Amino acid sequence: MPPRRSEPRAFEESPDAVRILTVHKAKGLEFPVVVLAGFGSTGHGGSEGVLVPRREGEWGASIRRGKQALASPDFDLLQAADEEREKAEIRRLLYVAATRAQDWFVLSRWRNVTESKKGVSDTFDRTSLPLLGPIALSGPLEDLVDRRAAYPPPRRRSPRRRKEDHAAAERLRSEIEEIAARPDRLAPIRSAALRRAGGAREESEDRPSYENVPASEPSVAARVGCAVHRAVEIVVRGGEAGAAVASAAAEWELGEGRRREVREMVDTLLRSAPLSAPARRIAEFPILFRSPDDGALVEGKIDLLVEGADGWTIVDYKTDRLDGLRGEAAREHFATYRPQLREYATAMRLLGVPVARACVVSARSGEVFDLL
Repeated sequence: MPPRRSEPRAFEESPDAVRILTVHKAKGLEFPVVVLAGFGSTGHGGSEGVLVPRREGEWGASIRRGKQALASPDFDLLQAADEEREKAEIRRLLYVAATRAQDWFVLSRWRNVTESKKGVSDTFDRTSLPLLGPIALSGPLEDLVDRRAAYPPPRRRSPRRRKEDHAAAERLRSEIEEIAARPDRLAPIRSAALRRAGGAREESEDRPSYENVPASEPSVAARVGCAVHRAVEIVVRGGEAGAAVASAAAEWELGEGRRREVREMVDTLLRSAPLSAPARRIAEFPILFRSPDDGALVEGKIDLLVEGADGWTIVDYKTDRLDGLRGEAAREHFATYRPQLREYATAMRLLGVPVARACVVSARSGEVFDLL
């Protein structure tokens, strides 16, 4: 599809141009001549099968199944109120349209009228024209209008009689009662504490991606860590490493020097044993569970899950600067993340997923530390 081009400004502002706009788009504009078309078109077929919300919190629903229809209590009253709101909106739009004209306002009252052996079918009552009321023609216009004999009033359809379905009505009542009871049933859950997996040791790069934006991370180090995680996620899901780093660095507003730093750490992680193993991998796996220890709701994000013969391996990669830490000193540093990985393992086991191992991988050195 060719790219969409906007009209030149010179054309849009030309006084000789005819502009076709919706009433909403025309707000605030004026024209010498305004023609309102389509006022005699028929609207939708009602609110059958549509939920009708009300400001006071009441609602109604009508469900059709074949020739049978089932409606909630007072649906007809709610439907009538909804139609009145639609009429009020049409009146407001008509006022907006009429006040756009500087010299002439033309309103088409055309509607569809058909004649057949059964008589005359006039769609007048199913349009917005009744809202205008009677319109008297001025003297000069009387001779220009070809008046026809009045049509006989259209036949009114008798209200549709809905067949009672007691079983369906009982199911609907049960559902309404269940919905009404939800606030009390969910009250204990709403009052429960919500915390991150790992508690105070949780880092910016461990938050869900929708909570992480560059503006929320003034720390360059934090943005570098988030970019590393984002780039590895793209690679695990099939992307190319160079393009993934470029995209992640741009997303986290990092310069060329920081981009090279991100690339080095991504390459180090991809060479590590957990990430280079030929196995099924799932990146950035979100978790939310109730802790069996303190009853709090715990949320977090597992960097990587790797499937193995004896269960899944939880992989968490960290971009911490080691400042010369090696061996046991480095192990002690990363051991502070043990509570976080334990809660990740708890979440997976509550899902019925076997966990064989949980480890931290240093993006700086590539070392792997088992913490489960």
